[in-house]
Amino acid sequence: RGLVITGPISVTVQGLSITMGDAAGLGGGPGGADVGGGVLVAGATAFFRDNRLVSNSCQTCLGGGLALVDSAATLLDNEVASNHADLGGGICIMGGSATLKANTVQDNTAAGSGGGLYVVGSDVLVTGNTVSGNSADGMGGGILLEASAASLINNSISANSLSGNWGGAYIDGGDVVIAANKITGNKYSWNSGVG
Repeated sequence: RGLVITGPISVTVQGLSITMGDAAGLGGGPGGADVGGGVLVAGATAFFRDNRLVSNSCQTCLGGGLALVDSAATLLDNEVASNHADLGGGICIMGGSATLKANTVQDNTAAGSGGGLYVVGSDVLVTGNTVSGNSADGMGGGILLEASAASLINNSISANSLSGNWGGAYIDGGDVVIAANKITGNKYSWNSGVG
């Protein structure tokens, strides 16, 4: 990995370019799963601003660019691009809370679900982001939200694709508010839910 932040600490990360990280065999997630190809934040408070997380991988795990595990995080004005994972090609959030504002999440891929962003069991605010050109083989080419309390406000979710269901965004349970988003040009190969 490029960076690991763990424990009861508060960290600001600004102006870094993190690339070519790989979390294979490094664990860090629930049940020892490999998480966070570029960055892993576990049980910490983190503020990320003006960073580039590009071309990181987590081939058979979660969070190619960034994984947040039971953490409190704010992501502002970051570029998360061309990363790969099984779940959450760009970003994976598991537990805790996060605010994502004015980030670009693009051209990430997931072998499973959540090409750009995968959120499970978390409290998130996703506002003013561009989520585009991401792809997945399962569900949620752009965004997948599962059993989470989430607000998606004023985002652009476009040109995401997948070979399964729900090209733009997939929501499975939880308490979700969706308002003033632009959801356009998303694609799927079969079944249902282009947008």
